[in-house]
Amino acid sequence: MTVSDRADELAPGYADELRRLEDLLAEHRDDLAPATVRILEKNLNIIDRSIEESLAALQEDPASEFLRAHVDRAFRRKVEYLREASTIAGWAL
Repeated sequence: MTVSDRADELAPGYADELRRLEDLLAEHRDDLAPATVRILEKNLNIIDRSIEESLAALQEDPASEFLRAHVDRAFRRKVEYLREASTIAGWAL
């Protein structure tokens, strides 16, 4: 299960838009230069690792409001990054 698959549970406010934006990226992936795809994927992987590490820490300290807020911010960052990429690339939103 990917980080995005867990968005319904962990960040329900972002789940639908995250899925839509990821689908948009997948749909237009072949329209992008390979170097652009590499950078997008590299940065998305960094965000996903941040979420995964925060979730692991949250399992150790489930009462941590800081960690819960961090997970929420990381999902928000992922959505914002995908929004920015779709806007710059001129994909229909």
